[in-house]
Amino acid sequence: MKKIFFVISLFLLSGCTINYNLEIDENQIKENINGEVSKEETIIKEEDTGLNIYYVMLYNDQKALLDGDDLYKKDINEENNNIKYNYSYTYQNNYDKSRLINTCFKDPIIKETDDLYYIKLEGRFFCMYSDKVTINVTSNYAVVDNNAQKVEDNTYTWVIDDSNNVNIYLTVSKTIKNEKPSKTKFISTFQLIGLIVFVVLTGITYFLYRKKNSGKV
Repeated sequence: MKKIFFVISLFLLSGCTINYNLEIDENQIKENINGEVSKEETIIKEEDTGLNIYYVMLYNDQKALLDGDDLYKKDINEENNNIKYNYSYTYQNNYDKSRLINTCFKDPIIKETDDLYYIKLEGRFFCMYSDKVTINVTSNYAVVDNNAQKVEDNTYTWVIDDSNNVNIYLTVSKTIKNEKPSKTKFISTFQLIGLIVFVVLTGITYFLYRKKNSGKV
């Protein structure tokens, strides 16, 4: 029970939405979770019969892995009546041990080889404590296969809604980088017309010059 306390509470903190971001590189996966909660929800009241989960999750250390003592790096900022939070952790060949992934998704499949990352999440989602959860995966390496709902540049996005069911898969190369589009120079219509006029005038001038001087000895 203690194992899932942080994960469930983390999603409870999100209010209306939560952003779960992954940045996949050749040798590591960076995880970032951010959201917002009102200050009022973090206040410990005399009539409380248990722990204030908002206070605990914001101000106590939280472990990132199923086993081990590694902690999330936390950034808490108060703005007016709200508190913005950001949790981050970098996985080194151990993303399959993520507490959040293993707790919130039923039977997640996370595989890593020398050449590929393979992520498959499907079935019931157990941490739907907000209106929606947005998952963004970004990588400068080639995405071999995916079923993202939205793709923009090198970011792949899925949105989990109140249906509580997910179907997410993604395969990312660890050896092939995304090719940057080459910068092609285009000639505008105005430039093209100007070039043609210049060539024609140059030709006419040369022809008249040759004609004028053709009779000279």
